[in-house]
Amino acid sequence: MGVHCLEEVISHSPERIVAIYAIESALKRNFLTSVKHLVKLVRKDELTKMVQSDSHQGLVAKVKEKKAIFLKEFIESIQDRPTSCLLLLDNINDPQNLGTILRSADCFKVDAVIWSKNRGADITPIVTKTSSGASELVNTIKVSNLAETVVYLKKQGYETIAAHADKEADSLFRYQFGPKVAFIMGSEGKGIQPLVLKRTDQSLYIPMYGQVDSLNVSQATAVFLSHFAKAIY
Repeated sequence: MGVHCLEEVISHSPERIVAIYAIESALKRNFLTSVKHLVKLVRKDELTKMVQSDSHQGLVAKVKEKKAIFLKEFIESIQDRPTSCLLLLDNINDPQNLGTILRSADCFKVDAVIWSKNRGADITPIVTKTSSGASELVNTIKVSNLAETVVYLKKQGYETIAAHADKEADSLFRYQFGPKVAFIMGSEGKGIQPLVLKRTDQSLYIPMYGQVDSLNVSQATAVFLSHFAKAIY
């Protein structure tokens, strides 16, 4: 749902669109021209009922489900790339945070965002809107066990780095990244699971200089990804 989300999907993956539901005032959007044969006029309350939210901005699309991506096949398909960035999410249950993280992942060229099937929010209309369509463009992979995934990625040449402030953590601002990195971000409440944390190569923290001494997970993710992008790209 939402103007920016639909605009991005129409621009990059128009073949996935099955139908677009719009209120009359939204029909003037120029990006709908190429898919006007798929547009159906509906009432505002109908859109709200469809997505269980009134933040749809008068536009909702029904899209084909993204083809499932399997971790090992995906890693094999990108193994020849000289650089790679993966993002692992542990217990990110807030759809707003997930959407914002996916938006950052697209902005900073993350190859895939990975999370456990049973630990975290799923892709919902709220996630798609918050991500400005990035949820439909970024590679997303669900795994059975995040701790085992960390071990697998280490064997594939990825340096696994946890966003975690403890006594052994190093400053993100001083760290020298290798060419292939997998960042692990945990929820603000529970953080990263102890077993996942135990299996990572490195913990990094973001130095704080103001009176507020923390960022939420979506903000912290953007900081981590931007520093890696600056170092590699």
